[in-house]
Amino acid sequence: MSKPRKAAPKEDEMPFEQALGKLEEIVSEMEGDELDLDSLLHRYQEGTQLAALCQDKLSKAEVLIKKLEEQNLPSSESEDATE
Repeated sequence: MSKPRKAAPKEDEMPFEQALGKLEEIVSEMEGDELDLDSLLHRYQEGTQLAALCQDKLSKAEVLIKKLEEQNLPSSESEDATE
């Protein structure tokens, strides 16, 4: 009996780097001339979903970075009090 295959992560659970790598593979395949129209359409749909996932993850990371920067920046009030 063969081992059960490990399920691929759902797209929303996929790490950014993995999603970006998969998107790059799709672009590369689509730039070639080996895919038929149905395959191209399927890969295009898959690519748009991955692009949206990557954009969402980048947007969330940007928001988190801004929050962290705000927490770590000294406020002007505390600077005035120490002078």
